[in-house]
Amino acid sequence: MRSVLNNLSSARSLHALNLQTLSNGRPADTVGGVARLPLAPQTAGTVAVVLLARPADGPGGEIVVPDEIYASAAARRGWRLGDTFEVTRWRGLVRVADAEGKVHMTRRWTKSKASAVAQTREAGFELLAQFERDRVAAAKASSGKAAGDTTTTVWDLIGQSFLTPGFAKLAPKRQQDYRYASRLITGTPLAAMQPRDVDVAAVRRFMHKCATEHGTGGAKHARAVLSRAMNLAVESTDMRTPFNPVLIARDAIPAVTENRRTRSRTSVG
Repeated sequence: MRSVLNNLSSARSLHALNLQTLSNGRPADTVGGVARLPLAPQTAGTVAVVLLARPADGPGGEIVVPDEIYASAAARRGWRLGDTFEVTRWRGLVRVADAEGKVHMTRRWTKSKASAVAQTREAGFELLAQFERDRVAAAKASSGKAAGDTTTTVWDLIGQSFLTPGFAKLAPKRQQDYRYASRLITGTPLAAMQPRDVDVAAVRRFMHKCATEHGTGGAKHARAVLSRAMNLAVESTDMRTPFNPVLIARDAIPAVTENRRTRSRTSVG
C-alpha cells in the first residue's frame, strides 16, 4: 500500500487509508523518504515530496500521506481504519543552508509530483541566490561603514561651510572676501582631494602657489576658507580626519612674497 501511495499522481483519486500502515514507519530523521543529512554552508539538500490528502466523506483537514509521523494527527481528526481519502496536492520541501550554516526550509505545493520536485528545487536555488545577494550587500555596507565617507571632497566642504551659522555671523564684506577667495581654490588638486588625504605638506604647497600667483591677501583669505572647510571634516566622524592641517600650516604663506608686495606698495606711495 505504501509504494502505491508514494506514486500517486491523480489529483482526485480515492484510496483506502490504513493507519496501521502509517505507523510502520521510516526513521524520524526523514521527510518524504529523504534523509535529513547535514548540509554544508551555501548548499541545498535533496527535495522531499509528500502526498497531501483529505477525507473523501465528512469533515477533516489535509494530512500528509503516508508519513507515519502524522498518524496520530489523522487519528485526532477522526480518521478511522478503512476510511477513504482524496488526493489533493503534492508538497515539495527542500532545506537550504546559508553562508553561516543556518538551515532554512522552503516549500512548494502543486498538483503533480514532478512539478512539486521541479518547483521546489528551483525555489531552493533562488533562496541560495538571495542569501548570497544579501551577504554581498551586507559585506559592502560593512566595508563602507568602516571606510567612512569616501565621496565628499574639500570643495564640497567649502560649499557647506558657507551655509553654517558661523559664516552667517560674519560681516557682509568678510563673507564677500571669503566667497571670492574660494575661487582661488576651485580647480586645484587640493579642491578635489578627500579631507582625510589633505596633509600639512599639501596645504603648504597650495598656500605657496596661491600667494605667488594671487598675493598675500588672497592667500590669507583662501587659508581661512580652507580652514573652515577642514574644521567641518574634523567634526564629522565619517570623514576620518583627525586634525585640521591648515592650523599647523598657518605660516605657509611665503614671507618673500609678502615682503615684495610691501616694498611695491611703499615705493608707489
